[in-house]
Amino acid sequence: MKIAIHNAQFSYHVGGTERLIFDQCRALLCYPDIKLTVVSAKTRSKSLFFRKIERIKNKNLKIKTFDGAESLKIKCPYTSNNPAKWHMESFIFGSEAYNYYKKNKFDAVITHFATDSLFIPPNPKNILHLHGTPLEASELGGLSMLRPDAFVSVSQNVKDGWIKLYPDLKNKNIKVVYPNIDHNKFRPKSTNKDIDILFVGRFILIKGIHDLLMAVSLLGKDIRVVLVGDGPEKENIRKTIEKMRLGAYVQIRSNVSDKELAAFYHRAKVAAFPSFAKEGMVLAMLEAASSGCAIVTSNACSMPEFVKDFKTGLLAEPRNPKDLAKKIRMLLDDTPLREAVGKNARDEIVMNWKTKKRMQELYQFYKEVMKR
Repeated sequence: MKIAIHNAQFSYHVGGTERLIFDQCRALLCYPDIKLTVVSAKTRSKSLFFRKIERIKNKNLKIKTFDGAESLKIKCPYTSNNPAKWHMESFIFGSEAYNYYKKNKFDAVITHFATDSLFIPPNPKNILHLHGTPLEASELGGLSMLRPDAFVSVSQNVKDGWIKLYPDLKNKNIKVVYPNIDHNKFRPKSTNKDIDILFVGRFILIKGIHDLLMAVSLLGKDIRVVLVGDGPEKENIRKTIEKMRLGAYVQIRSNVSDKELAAFYHRAKVAAFPSFAKEGMVLAMLEAASSGCAIVTSNACSMPEFVKDFKTGLLAEPRNPKDLAKKIRMLLDDTPLREAVGKNARDEIVMNWKTKKRMQELYQFYKEVMKR
């Protein structure tokens, strides 16, 4: 099977989608019948995952780059809250990639951003991965839904959300394949638990970081919090910390390596993920669970598909700092409960979310789509 993975942002952006693409590329290369080409944008600043892909020595892996918004110096808002640049980049990047796909015959082109599918020629199969749910339908989104031959959704919630926005999708081939987690890389380790609350993720509004800070203010003093990540909301988060006088208790860490990230998970008593909109399956939540952390997350989006209340974590009402603080306090004060939900979450990852199991599902689905 000759497969291209088409994603302009993979070469320079770091987020859950890019991590998932990297993990899937690495796992797919374990199948000897797959010849893989990663198609991304030219960039002056290569991302961690792109540099890792470049270091892979495998005769079945190729890398192809085309101009994207960065290399053409297009000035356009670039945040996860305003995807204008990504749509524009899809048109620039896709127009070059289209001709490449016509000249080089692929069995399938995998896309991870809906607009990208508009630039896949009719000959290869196009499989679009759905990572989250848009807030509203759009004409461009509806047009993008016409091209894919099949879809992969990271959760049932995401699948249902897209069908609600675009009802014609109910007749399309949409397969739910949950993300895979490297349970050997993210595993429990006996160490000093000197972080009470850990957050890991992109600093954007939907992640609920301001709600988490409000919850921290309700918990009282002597609570040590670490926020790991970066993003457009960073300065506003700093202002919230200053306004609530939490500077002595809350630390922000950006540009963290995978090794450092694993160490943060090991040190955390509770990992909190209070997202309230658009989310697919939060990879950082699964990494924390694999590391044995006790999870608190919102009863929203896709999170309840992994977290079963008081079994593999605790669910809090979305956008409710008071309830979030209550659930965090339960875990901080009740060591047996904290240890039990952490162990249960780790067991669930090992049983049902490990890389080999998930990638076998994905591989088989790709084969089925290409046979049609």
